[in-house]
Amino acid sequence: MTALRIRDLTLRTAQGRTLLAGVDLDVDPGEHVLLVGPSGSGKSTLLRVIAGLEPAPGVTVTGSVLVAGHEVVGHDPEQDRPPLDLGWLPQDPAAAVCLPHVYDDVAFGCENRAWPVPRIDAAVRSALAAVGGWPWRDRDTGTLSAGEAQRVGLAAALAPEPALLLLDEPTAFLDPGALRDVQRIVGGLREPAVLLVEHRLDEWADAGDLPPRVIALDGGRVVADGPASQVWSQVGTDLARSGSHLPWSVEQQAAPDGGAHRPPSGSPGRATPGVSLLRGVGLAVGHHEPVLTDVEPDLHAGEVVAVIGANGSGKSTLLHTLAGVLRPLAGQIATAARPALVFGDAELQFLADTVADELALDGAPPSVVSETVSTLRLDPDAAVHRLSGGEQRRLSLATVLQGDRAVVLADEPTHSLDRAGVRWAAAALRSAAEAGRGVLLTSHDLRFVLEVADRVYVVVDGRLLGGGTAAEVLAGGLPARAGLPLPSSVRAALEVAA
Repeated sequence: MTALRIRDLTLRTAQGRTLLAGVDLDVDPGEHVLLVGPSGSGKSTLLRVIAGLEPAPGVTVTGSVLVAGHEVVGHDPEQDRPPLDLGWLPQDPAAAVCLPHVYDDVAFGCENRAWPVPRIDAAVRSALAAVGGWPWRDRDTGTLSAGEAQRVGLAAALAPEPALLLLDEPTAFLDPGALRDVQRIVGGLREPAVLLVEHRLDEWADAGDLPPRVIALDGGRVVADGPASQVWSQVGTDLARSGSHLPWSVEQQAAPDGGAHRPPSGSPGRATPGVSLLRGVGLAVGHHEPVLTDVEPDLHAGEVVAVIGANGSGKSTLLHTLAGVLRPLAGQIATAARPALVFGDAELQFLADTVADELALDGAPPSVVSETVSTLRLDPDAAVHRLSGGEQRRLSLATVLQGDRAVVLADEPTHSLDRAGVRWAAAALRSAAEAGRGVLLTSHDLRFVLEVADRVYVVVDGRLLGGGTAAEVLAGGLPARAGLPLPSSVRAALEVAA
């Protein structure tokens, strides 16, 4: 019996847009498969259908999907069926947890299978230990950082020992060290079949854990399926041109113009910093207890500054404090005006129903809204909460940059973006700085940091260290002290710049 069997799977909206078109797919037990393609190609949509989630209103689904022999598409919801023999980790870490305490959340899937209590306890212990989360077993899930929630979500997907594991960007919010831990976990799985969507392919390739089989999607269609080397050779150039993430070595070979995918150039330094726009003095930040102390970030007009560090080290808490969402536990913040904040979870900042309405909230005229919609490649009438993760991220960033606040704080601005989206985000943030604004961002994508940031701070042992140029800081010892190994693309750029 195959772990997954799909025949002629097709999804169409009421407006006639095709989301998936005639997908046929077989995945054997224990087989690991990587799904690649540009944003909007259908990767996450495919995983959601396999997971048995109901489509958006007005979307018709035809075809057949079998998970370990059980029908998913076309199943009568009035008829009882056992839980699908799969584990699913969605794009949004907040959607990966559903119960108030970590232990209970990881145990939930096992309880649905009516396992005896001793077996459940052993499974929860094993799964949490695998992701480094056993010390969090009694924590409130609402206190988890995005990266911690992602690891708990992975533990919850692993605990019931599923026949099929669906992983939608399982490392998007993980620091590079935690990413390697997850790589080892997933690469070491032998029993379940694994269907993986992943954007940080540089780092997966560095560890040698990329799945041997690759399926490429574009426009909702399977355009290639086979051994990785065959797929890269067959459609690698097309994927690079369409903006898909690729492993660094493949990106170099597939570069259609011989230069579009050169190593990141290092600290941009395009503008001489201007007046101070934001400064912290003796800050201590945290929700109840300080996670960062003696923090003194400094941001000037005309520069992009990045904060990097391990999961749970306080990066998002720092941004929320600087934005006024949280009060500092100690110290002072000097800023000319209240900063604008791009939330790590894009959906948290949406207030309108449609893309056009969201962009018009700050009073932007129709011509500006129309131009921004065109730049974002979005349907102005699309419901914001039905957009893909990458589309939501582009929209959330655009709504903030469209305003005129002098300071922009961006939490993981490249989450869920394809490579073309990352390049757009880098250009948009640089343009904001060159227009005289100051940008302070957090990111686990060190390649993006090197491409966009003038200066970099590193969170080490509850302190904010560094502050020098991106190339200087990344080439120094601070990333290693913070447990942040450099991906091959960054190492290559630093060697060129040395």
